[in-house]
Amino acid sequence: MTVELKGLSREQVTNLLPEGLISLCWRGSVAHGMYVPKSDPDSIDDKDVMGVYIAPIEHYLGFGRQDVYEKWEGEWDCVFYELRKFIGLLLNCNPNVLSLLWLKDNGIIYESSLGRLLRENRDLFVTKKAYHSFSGYAHDQFKKMISFNQEAQALMRELEAAIVGIGHRSGFNDGRPCAQDYQRATFRRSYD
Repeated sequence: MTVELKGLSREQVTNLLPEGLISLCWRGSVAHGMYVPKSDPDSIDDKDVMGVYIAPIEHYLGFGRQDVYEKWEGEWDCVFYELRKFIGLLLNCNPNVLSLLWLKDNGIIYESSLGRLLRENRDLFVTKKAYHSFSGYAHDQFKKMISFNQEAQALMRELEAAIVGIGHRSGFNDGRPCAQDYQRATFRRSYD
């Protein structure tokens, strides 16, 4: 197996990648076509990759277990999942790893025959759990987004006040709070 990562020497690549690698793919801005190269003065991107590997026999015997590990080398930000851990995440429809199975060929840096077999059988991992996994993921990302952005928090409070105020001003329920008002207030509190 020979994998080349731009800007890294063969020795750096060898130190970065785990033995038993079966798949190495782009993730993040590169995978989504949003990467801004370092040559651009506005660039804040690194090169994110995700890999899947079969661990050494010692791992499966219970010695030195490590299911997930991250490594950085220069602008390369890598996360690697041991195969059983990866499949467990797939069975739970984890959005971060499930997307790896739907990458186009140009999103694959390296793939062994076992890695290809996983992608060819990706439909095995799609269940109704995906709805809850992806909606939960989107909800969590939204919470993170507004929790770091004070301006967005203030806007959400103003919008909520306007929405709740509409129910009272319109004469519904004789100005008394209604179930929708309660739901809106609960929604807002979940983002504070």
